[in-house]
Formats: sequence, C-alpha cells, structure tokens
Amino acid sequence: MSPQSALKIEIASKLNFFTEFSRACSRSRTNPTCNLSTDGRMIRLDAQELWVGRTMLKPRYLLTLMMAVAPGLSGCGLYVPDTHGLGQDQLDEIADENEIVNQIKCEIHRAADPQINGASVAWIDTWAAKVSLILTVDEKGSLNPGFSLTEPHSAPAKGQLFSLSGGIGASADATRKETIGFTFSIPDLLKERQITNQCANENGVLIHSDLKIADFVQVKSNLAKIPGTIPGPYTAFTYQATFIVTYSGNITPTWKLVRFTANPGSNFLTASRMRTNDLVITFAPLTSASAPGQTAQIAPTGETQHASALIGEAVASGIQSRQ
Repeated sequence: MSPQSALKIEIASKLNFFTEFSRACSRSRTNPTCNLSTDGRMIRLDAQELWVGRTMLKPRYLLTLMMAVAPGLSGCGLYVPDTHGLGQDQLDEIADENEIVNQIKCEIHRAADPQINGASVAWIDTWAAKVSLILTVDEKGSLNPGFSLTEPHSAPAKGQLFSLSGGIGASADATRKETIGFTFSIPDLLKERQITNQCANENGVLIHSDLKIADFVQVKSNLAKIPGTIPGPYTAFTYQATFIVTYSGNITPTWKLVRFTANPGSNFLTASRMRTNDLVITFAPLTSASAPGQTAQIAPTGETQHASALIGEAVASGIQSRQ
C-alpha cells in the first residue's frame, strides 16, 4: 500500500470521550474505510459516511454542525456572567453571601473579645472594622480553527513537499464585579452574646473557611504592646485575603487526510471561568459612638488606608484578568 493510500485518523478530545485507539485506519482507492473501537463503541469512516455505533453522520455536514455548536461551547465571555455557580439560582447566591458576611462578623467578634484572645486585644474595644467584600466573575471564550495543507512538490518520491498552514482566532471576555461595604462597631459586637464555639465555617474551604482574622488581630495587638516598637498605638491596620478559583476546558476535533489536516495543533474551542473573592478589612478607631440605626464610621486615617487597599486590589485584579 502506497503512502498516498494510507490514512491515519487521530481524534483528540480533552473531554475524554475517546480514550484509546485500537487500530490504525486503512484506506484503499475502491473502498476507503476506517474502523476503530473506543470504550466499546465502534466507529467507521468511509468516503461518504461517518458511523458512531449505529448513528451515521455525513462528513459534509460536520462543518455545519461544528459551527452550530461553537457559540454554545464558546459562549463564555459573550454575556454578563452569573455570580452563582453551576446548578445554583439566585436564592443560593443570597444564602451564600449571607454565609460569608456572617462568617466575617463572627471572626471579627471573636478576634476583639479579650475573654477569648486575652488582654492584648482589649485596647481595640473602642475601634471599628470597615469591611469590603469584592466578588468577581470573569468568563472567557475563544474559537481558533486552523488547517494544514501538504502538497507534493517537484520530486515527491524524494520527499520534496510543499506545506501551508494557517488559522484564525476570535475571543470574548466578560467580567462582572460586585462590591459590598459595611462597618462593624466593635463595642456593639462585644455587647452581643459571647461566641464560645468556633464560627460556623471554620472547617470549610476558600472564603467559606477560617479566614484567620483572629490570628491577624492577635499578632498585631501583641506587636503594639512591645515597648519601643511602635510610637504609640496604631492609627489603623488592614487585612486582605484573596481566593481565586478557575475552571477551564477545551475541545479540538481533528481531521487528518492525505494532504489536508483540520485543526492540527491549536485548541479549537476554549472556555474558562474565574471566580475571585477579595476581602479587605481595616481596623481603626471609631469617630464617635454610633447611634441606633446609624452606621459606624472609622477615623479618616483608616478610611484613607482602606481606600488605598481597594485601589491596589482593583489594579491587581485588572492585570490578572488580562493574562
């Protein structure tokens, strides 16, 4: 059999639909066929038809089918993304954010309680904690079809071949960012019922976990107590934590004929989703005791430090989303 009558088909998919090839394919001039079995499913390709099990697809319809499903597979980045996860709805999103805020409140309460963390934290019982929670979802999608064409040149028997490859690409990126801010008056928190047990989500993961706020406050409080280290008490101190979760996937159907190969190298369809949760907490003195129904306010130095932290977070987030 000449090299021109040999055909080897490689179907690569990161969806693990095809896992291994059992046989190479052969093609003759009179009856071009290819048989291979994967996971117990027989696939047969001939000049006119593609059979997957007992289902027949005509090759001339494959391109149309591929272009039809492309918007669905690479739809990430074309619309404003949902902040809730796959299989969740708006009620789940409300419950999720309520859980995060209550975890933050619980940890700040425990961090400032001298009965839990000792007398070293007693000096912040007239302070407040300004909190900013930034929830960001970034979705990206790309479509990158490519081809490779190989033609015999002047002396194909001597291996002189002409090769041409090319491709096009398109991508989309959509980002949704939500920022919520609130301030906890530590004197008001200490008036509430004492928290004797761990906070609800300390054994969880990511932002639904132990945020180590008490560790941060205790270390900084002890540092302030060391003679000669800091000239006077803190003006403010800020804590930041960032959690990033990224999901991505791609699919690349490949057709390799004698002279033509479709999608020889690049990923054809790619989609990704990145969810970022940023937490910024600034501890600073209260400007005045908050009256019932009024929001506590921290000192101007604390406000300035908190705003600077938010600007830095926004710059870092913008750089990361463009990578």
